[in-house]
Amino acid sequence: MACLVGCSLSAAGAAYQGVFQNPMAAPDILGASNGAAFGAALAILLGLSGTMIVGFAFGASLLTVALVIFVGGRARGKKVLGLASGGGQQMPIFAALGADCTVLDYSPNQLQSEELVARREGYEIHIVRADMTKKLPFADGSFDLIFHPVSNCYVEKVEPIFAECYRVLKSGGVLLCGLGNEVNYLVNED
Repeated sequence: MACLVGCSLSAAGAAYQGVFQNPMAAPDILGASNGAAFGAALAILLGLSGTMIVGFAFGASLLTVALVIFVGGRARGKKVLGLASGGGQQMPIFAALGADCTVLDYSPNQLQSEELVARREGYEIHIVRADMTKKLPFADGSFDLIFHPVSNCYVEKVEPIFAECYRVLKSGGVLLCGLGNEVNYLVNED
């Protein structure tokens, strides 16, 4: 049984990477895992049965991937900022979709990883070392899309960060922002 499950997961991963034509594509990077978690949590809150929980999780996961494909389909030629998202995890996806990518991070190690992945995968990326809690080193209206993962959980005030995102986004630009799930802090992991 374990071998069958392993083979199935391997085939699913290969299919996922094939569909997105990117060897870095994975359910956690593209949001499918978070979408499934949201769907399951919603079904639980609604008091639905186990089968419905699975159905909601699967449906929300599919909707999340559809949203990624929709946004990704519009990414070719767009200017994308990965805000505090160094490390080579998200920007390869946007680069594979044809976006002009810039990553801003404070950590030299994360930026070094980003550069390493870009070199290995053969795409160009603009790398900027800066503090996201300060004024961003970009002109007004510089980006079509800002991808900002859950890194805002490490700062005291997110309002100045969001104000700077608004400033550097073009009119009609999109901010995709991950937010921490404080439920994690309600439960003792032991």
